[in-house]
Amino acid sequence: MQKNPYGETVQASSIGIELVPHKPIIGVISSNKAAAIAGLQTGDEILELNGQSIQHWWQVDSFFEANKNISKIEILVQ
Repeated sequence: MQKNPYGETVQASSIGIELVPHKPIIGVISSNKAAAIAGLQTGDEILELNGQSIQHWWQVDSFFEANKNISKIEILVQ
C-alpha cells in the first residue's frame, strides 16, 4: 500500500492510477502501467471515460468495476 499526497493509504488500480478523494483527479501514477504509458500525469482531472461524463471519483471506480475485461479505454483529461 502507498500513501497519496494527502497521507491516506491507497492501493493503485490495475492500470496504475490512484485518485485524489472526492474529485476525479489523478493523485499518483505508477510507472510502467497503462496510465503512465498513455501519458496520464499526476494532477490530471478525468473528464470522460469512453465518452461518459465524470464528475466524482466514485464514477471512475464504478466504471472500472463494470468494465474489468475491457481492452481499450478512452480517457479525456484536463
